[in-house]
Amino acid sequence: MATLEMKPVETAPEPELNLLMPKDSEQSLWKSLAANVHDTLFPKKEAPLVLTSTPVPVREIWGFYDNKKNA
Repeated sequence: MATLEMKPVETAPEPELNLLMPKDSEQSLWKSLAANVHDTLFPKKEAPLVLTSTPVPVREIWGFYDNKKNA
């Protein structure tokens, strides 16, 4: 009986996935706490909001209740 040599099929190497957060994105507890306290006491100034909505008429939802509270 003859021996058969099997050659493995060569495929392209898979790209390496790097799903971890970068090391420089981590802060120490004290730096994070100080930044949060500073942001709470001295918030950034932001532009005032401008309302652009208009009121929409809605139908009456009270039905037969005459808008009176019964105690």
